[in-house]
Amino acid sequence: MNPRSDTVWIDAHAKSLGFDLCGVVRAGQFPELAQTEDWLARGYAGEMKYLADPRRRVPASVMPGIRSVIVCALNYNTDLPRSTDVSPRDEDPRGWISRYAWGADYHQVLHGKLTALAEAMRAQFDEPFEARVYTDTGPLQERILAKYAGLGWLGKNTLLLNQRLGSFIFLGVNTRDTRLRRMV
Repeated sequence: MNPRSDTVWIDAHAKSLGFDLCGVVRAGQFPELAQTEDWLARGYAGEMKYLADPRRRVPASVMPGIRSVIVCALNYNTDLPRSTDVSPRDEDPRGWISRYAWGADYHQVLHGKLTALAEAMRAQFDEPFEARVYTDTGPLQERILAKYAGLGWLGKNTLLLNQRLGSFIFLGVNTRDTRLRRMV
């Protein structure tokens, strides 16, 4: 196999696990991360102190020998009844619930799928490798990595936008170290 066919296999397997999008990006420096200090100084992080974690600026600080990051996206826009739909018999007070909260906890859903992808990669590729899975749980900025993995672009609203799925997507990443050299 070659790096391109390995990446194609990873993409196909991620989609067989239910992901809508998958891409691979070489771990490195990204221009948006260089702006983190200014962004924090402007107070854009609000009370979210974890955003100041210095590891968020350098993906290589998350895992020694990191080589690439697999970024997967799962669409959460559904055809289920909207929280704004009202039934004629609805007279009780009701709340508005964001779409991302309509189903099971996305952290658990994505973690399970990303872990299954890492396990499948261990079975597919002979070379041993270290992998870590993150879904809003680690210091990686998934949306920036997703942009460079080809999953979409960053909009003025700071969200990752995809031409087909819009912004209704959950992102998760699977990092891997230098021992598995055949991919990006």
